[in-house]
Amino acid sequence: MTVAFGHMLNAGLTIALASAAAALTEHPSTAAILTLSVTVGTWILNFIAAVQGGIWERLAGVHAAGDDSRSFSTASFVSTSC
Repeated sequence: MTVAFGHMLNAGLTIALASAAAALTEHPSTAAILTLSVTVGTWILNFIAAVQGGIWERLAGVHAAGDDSRSFSTASFVSTSC
């Protein structure tokens, strides 16, 4: 998977979540807060998984961006050949 594809997948999932939140709530600001809460929650889950490991690592692997964001943060996508 390329970096660009990972970003496109993440953007698509965020847009899908925002659309679902907009359909379920009465006001656009409520939908935006709900979407932001889920997004920040997944970031926190990834951070805890990177620090603690164990069950947190398994939980972080459940959501779609779990493996991508960890590989991006460790720079495993950078080529070492010059």
